[in-house]
Amino acid sequence: MRIYNFWSDDQITREAQQSPKSRANQAKTIELIDSIGGLRGAVLDIGERNLFTEILENKYHLSIDSTSGDLDIALNAPRREYDFVHYNHVIEHQFNPLFTLLEIKKILKPGGILILGTPMKPNWITWPKCHFHEFDEYRLMMLIARAEYKIIKSIHFYHQISVKGVRPLLGSFYKRLFIGLLTDKRT
Repeated sequence: MRIYNFWSDDQITREAQQSPKSRANQAKTIELIDSIGGLRGAVLDIGERNLFTEILENKYHLSIDSTSGDLDIALNAPRREYDFVHYNHVIEHQFNPLFTLLEIKKILKPGGILILGTPMKPNWITWPKCHFHEFDEYRLMMLIARAEYKIIKSIHFYHQISVKGVRPLLGSFYKRLFIGLLTDKRT
């Protein structure tokens, strides 16, 4: 059983999801999804339902499933197959992200697309306590390759500048976000 819960307060979570940083991530994710014609078919959002799940459902006029339980132990999804899996800003909070990437491959239809988003930065600056993994570009690409995905499209962009302390300020200059569309190398 998971003994940690960094986002237990729904109000704090909702406010964080409406912040300028989150809105920028949401806009870039939608831009990337739109570049391939949008979401369609069966869609799974890795993690609990949240504001962005609702935004995607409204924009693409579909119902999105969410996982339940501890992702480090099992990937519990309502269906057996999905056309799209949205795995945005969850991977850095997990103890074993490779496990989840491999489990996603089991439910991703042939030719299906994984939408992966995570912060990327030098590994010696601004590591938040709620992240078990922070990736630099090399380590993220090695993880993607190890899980046998190939990147179809990706974008990198920087957060807005934050003046809420030294670590967030440094992170404004060093931390980038990666959002990629991936597919199974075997298909």
